[in-house]
Amino acid sequence: MSTRKTQINQEIVLGFLQKKFKNITSFEPLEGGEISRPFSFKVGDEEFVIRIDTEVKTFEKDKYAFEHFASDKIPIPEMIEFGKMDNKYFYAITRRSVGDTLDHLTKESVRMILPQLIQTLDEIHKVRIPMHGKYGDWNADGNARFDTWKEYLLSIGYEKYFGWSNLFKNSFMEEEVFAKTYKRIKKAVAFCPKERFLIHGDYGFNNLLTDKERITGVIDWGESKYGDFLYDVAWLSFWTKDIDYEKEFYKFYKKKNADVSNYKEKLLCYKLHLGLGAIHFFVNSNQEKSYKWTRDRILSFLI
Repeated sequence: MSTRKTQINQEIVLGFLQKKFKNITSFEPLEGGEISRPFSFKVGDEEFVIRIDTEVKTFEKDKYAFEHFASDKIPIPEMIEFGKMDNKYFYAITRRSVGDTLDHLTKESVRMILPQLIQTLDEIHKVRIPMHGKYGDWNADGNARFDTWKEYLLSIGYEKYFGWSNLFKNSFMEEEVFAKTYKRIKKAVAFCPKERFLIHGDYGFNNLLTDKERITGVIDWGESKYGDFLYDVAWLSFWTKDIDYEKEFYKFYKKKNADVSNYKEKLLCYKLHLGLGAIHFFVNSNQEKSYKWTRDRILSFLI
């Protein structure tokens, strides 16, 4: 079990909501999320979601995303409010999007909405952001900190940010896996572009909602960043074996005459980068089974 997943008694959450709203007509826990704990509730006929977390970063970014990126083509749930619940927890209340998350659908249903999934992601990548700005993860004000995309990608190996040496000594993290992966990243960054796009960073599965005809909600912007739009394609490709997302997006980009030069090398770089980030998370949250799956996935790309 993850040691990072927020643990809280649902009666505490319900009591907190009852102090804010007088006519709550339903309340139940929701599945999903590696970190925050979500619950749905109704006030009269209106449906909402409250998420509880020990950190506030994702909630701040969700608010910024709704205020700056939401549109008819990018359905981001409205952020009603967020803040401190008590000395330990933060909360965020958003309107509930209709439909189910992608991970509740059959493979056939996912394939049926694949055109909408691709189109919505393309709309995210078309969002106008300042042409001259920084790269990598952005904060509550929409600002990133790395001067180049290459610098951001290479920072995954920096000791000052990730403390890899301590993990090698005191956990099940394997130093050889890190060394092989980071060596290949350093080679592949030579193919990565300078252009800067909005990236969701965690697109798909439990962060996409659909009514099986369209994408009805794009949630959880905590991993969003600025950089190469292909990073989102790499994310889908890394975590999915049932659908060849690399092939599907390549066909889409070729049809619209988008730049797909060095397509395979860029995607390899990003898959290895996000893979290292994932195993760092799984080691720190004591999820050895997930670590091993992710490690094996990374190594399969290095053959």
